[in-house]
Amino acid sequence: MVSWSQYEVDLLRSTFEDEIKNGLYPTSKAIQDFSSKNGISRSVIVIKAKIQHLIKIRK
Repeated sequence: MVSWSQYEVDLLRSTFEDEIKNGLYPTSKAIQDFSSKNGISRSVIVIKAKIQHLIKIRK
């Protein structure tokens, strides 16, 4: 398991800011587009898990 870099976390937060703020998950397609566009080689499930964590720590 590879730790998330601060760059990846910041990119995830800025890209999905509204979803995280509202406690929602982006679609799998949106996550795939995010991964492709930014060269992130993590699976959709792993990215959703990180988003879940970011939502949880906002509360």
